[in-house]
Amino acid sequence: MTYNTFTSYVTAYYDYDDIALSLTDNGNIRISYDTVSSHKEYSWNSSGQNKVVYDSLCKVHNDLGYDKKRGYIAMPDWGSCSTFDIAHIDVVSNANFDAQHPSGTSLNDLVYFISVSPKKYIDSGYNYSYDWANKTPEIFEKEQEMYNFRNSSESSNYNLINKKLSETAIDEMVLLPAYYFGYLVFDSSPTTIKKHTLTVTFSLCNGKVISKTIEKTFN
Repeated sequence: MTYNTFTSYVTAYYDYDDIALSLTDNGNIRISYDTVSSHKEYSWNSSGQNKVVYDSLCKVHNDLGYDKKRGYIAMPDWGSCSTFDIAHIDVVSNANFDAQHPSGTSLNDLVYFISVSPKKYIDSGYNYSYDWANKTPEIFEKEQEMYNFRNSSESSNYNLINKKLSETAIDEMVLLPAYYFGYLVFDSSPTTIKKHTLTVTFSLCNGKVISKTIEKTFN
């Protein structure tokens, strides 16, 4: 066991070139990194410019006062996040969804973004605790992968993000998991055409905009 005093809870940031969309076995939309694109890692023990970037990311996320001595084997198994801080997500379809949502209009009031983040834990001065045993939402039953979001020993440090896209605030979809950033779950199905080509547009906090399309057949 190796021990070190960590000034930040997030021990590593993974910076990817692109986002990828895929469907889970339950038919929900998985948001992850693009496996064919390159990525960089900025961590607590980086050196040179990578350490400068890591320190700047910790400062941006107000994560500089952790100051805890912790043990680990090989490498810390907590606090890994993506650099994809998302300000806004918009979902539209190429076909009419229902009477209120014709082709090309936003479906954000029908789609939930589900993920976890240590943001509230960090913002609280590392005192926030989430009671997963008693507060696991029903929507998790629609996607079993959601249970794998977090290191179980660290789970209380991760707050739940469970909101419709139309209701998410600009600072909520940040410090997302390093590999699977989150899931998009529809709370209703289209009334006529069942097969839709969806365009999902991500507006990141750094000003970058990424649009991806995915085909989804509703039940």
